[in-house]
Amino acid sequence: MQMTQVLRKLFSGVLIALCTFGISALLRLTDVTEPLELQTLDARFRAYADPAKADTNIVIAVIDEQSLKALKTSGIVWKWPRDIYAALVRYFHRGGAKAIVFDIIFSDADINRLSSDAEETDGQFARAMEASGNVVLASQLLRSSNVVGEDNPLAKKIGIRLETADLDRESIDYSDALLPIESFQQGSASLGAANYVSDTYDDVCRRVVPVMTYEGNPLPQLAFAAHFMIRGANRLTLNPTFLAAEEDTIPLDGNGNFLLTWYGKGGPDGAFKHYSVGSLIASARSEELTRRPMVPSSVFKNKIVFIGSNAAALFDLKNTPFTRYEPYPGVEISATALSNLRQQHYLKRIPLNGVLVGMGGLALAAALAMLFLPLWVSAPIVLVSGGSWIWWAMDQFKTSNVWVDLIAPVGAMLMAVLLASAVRYQMEWRERRLLRKSFNKYVSPQVVKEIIAHPEGLGLTGKEIEATVLFCDLKGFTSISEQVSPQELVALLNRYFAEAATAILAKRGLVDKYIGDAVMALFGAPIGTPEHARDACAAALELQQRIARLNQADAGLHVRLAARIGINSGKMIVGNIGSQDRLEYTAIGDSVNLASRLEGANKLFGTSILLSESTAAQLEDQFLLRKLGRVQVKGKVGSVAVFELIAERSQATSGQIKSAAAFDSALALHLQRSFEKAHTAFKALNDATPDDSAIALYQKRCLDYLNSPPPPEWDGTITMETK
Repeated sequence: MQMTQVLRKLFSGVLIALCTFGISALLRLTDVTEPLELQTLDARFRAYADPAKADTNIVIAVIDEQSLKALKTSGIVWKWPRDIYAALVRYFHRGGAKAIVFDIIFSDADINRLSSDAEETDGQFARAMEASGNVVLASQLLRSSNVVGEDNPLAKKIGIRLETADLDRESIDYSDALLPIESFQQGSASLGAANYVSDTYDDVCRRVVPVMTYEGNPLPQLAFAAHFMIRGANRLTLNPTFLAAEEDTIPLDGNGNFLLTWYGKGGPDGAFKHYSVGSLIASARSEELTRRPMVPSSVFKNKIVFIGSNAAALFDLKNTPFTRYEPYPGVEISATALSNLRQQHYLKRIPLNGVLVGMGGLALAAALAMLFLPLWVSAPIVLVSGGSWIWWAMDQFKTSNVWVDLIAPVGAMLMAVLLASAVRYQMEWRERRLLRKSFNKYVSPQVVKEIIAHPEGLGLTGKEIEATVLFCDLKGFTSISEQVSPQELVALLNRYFAEAATAILAKRGLVDKYIGDAVMALFGAPIGTPEHARDACAAALELQQRIARLNQADAGLHVRLAARIGINSGKMIVGNIGSQDRLEYTAIGDSVNLASRLEGANKLFGTSILLSESTAAQLEDQFLLRKLGRVQVKGKVGSVAVFELIAERSQATSGQIKSAAAFDSALALHLQRSFEKAHTAFKALNDATPDDSAIALYQKRCLDYLNSPPPPEWDGTITMETK
């Protein structure tokens, strides 16, 4: 691969990675990817949530349909009188409950009863809470003032000091609230806000705000209020990334929210033990009457009891990642949050810089793989890279409760794959077009297809290969040019070049260049083939036949064309050679020069096609050759054996075969210094074929050596003084 091509692909890969990184980062920072990311988070919870990890000391006393029916049978309809709740508080306190948390907002005085009864039942409830000393009541903070119920003031100071750092205090400050009546506030140990954060994308609750303020007073979320009461924490520091409560440091999501770690589906078969309030009320009455209860209060020793509803009629069902399985009671969200706090099951999201590194790394790996590697290699690399990130994200979630983003990094990778594929297609299309444009006129369509299919084999920047070069030149071109007009000469050359190109292309050759009346062709380049020598010889014979037919056609010019061809095989350097503005695919080297010299050596022997010994050695007896001895061409040290190409052996006549064999025998005598015998043999051949210049040449040389013997070091080499 060319260095410039490597650099171009590298630059393109980096640019694609930067573009996809920038787009993905923008989508991530503007929360465009967040809805899908949240869906993957939900899927992870559904796949890996473990109910067994929930705090077993947290239980739920649930007001369910069964409870509503049981009390209705006794003539008690919703809303229940407060002495019911008073009995429950006394029951849990008697059993030794660590905390009693009501996820019910008692913002109105008791109703539908005589005023004196209402005051009494409310009083019972307030006194029961005060006596228990561990009751947390729910409130709800509101942005608007459209409150249904009593407008109760905040009568109880929570006793918490809140410091905020790098947090917009207005984001957690509420102007309105639905609060318990004053006597209940005074009787409770703490107040908590039953506020849940539902994501705007899908109205699913995945987080809570740990601490809010109302009229400047801190008011923790219900679960946090219970936790702080149990821990005795009263000094809080809140910032977007963590909440410090005495010795506890609770991680937040960067926006001041606490991410919930879910344990599974809600309801009686979910993570937390459920008790029907109807059976608990009956048990409380039984214990107060010293009867044996269905559920002894002692089962709640050291338990944290949440009291809330899951009855559809009471409208306290929330959307969570597990809503698709069971309706999820709001009270279980607070129970989940408290279990997270008590067991430090903190869901931590990977920092943004980690996501950005993942996005950049995956995008760069995908882009470079798609640009540099074949599809069968790049596709597995992309799949393994993306799969590794997904596996790591799942493993981090499962083992460390860390939320690693999936959508933005994997999306960046997929975007890089698409862009890189498009760029690669465009590059390859441009390369194919360039190759087709470069070679279409000079090689056969089949070779063009091979070039386009395997462009890596071209070695356009310079590559040493084993190939065969053919030079073809018109005999007596100067004389021909003097016999015809310029227009006729151009027409004649075009016809000759067309025939030459057809012969060369038919044998998988490359028409390298036209030099005046000469043609240079390459075989075994640009696409390598082991038959390059045979292809060149076959093309040479075909070219001579086409010239013969061209002469027969005549076209009224009365000019006879004859071509001399030189062929040599060997190592040569091929590639695009030339200036920046004009490059040409060609071959250079001694092997090329020798082919050109062999074309000229035809003048010496009076032959049409001469081969070097390196070409002849590769023909495997497919062609009839005649060895003409050794020559030392001009400009080259050392000699080379040369052969005349006569015909394909399958088409050679018996006369040609006998004549070639006789010439070989005569030449052997000549090289053995048996000049008299050699002369006799060559004379016999000359008598049979008086027009054979090679025979006449050696007959004369034999006579010369008979008259003046050569020196002892003579090896029969003929030195050429001209090209």
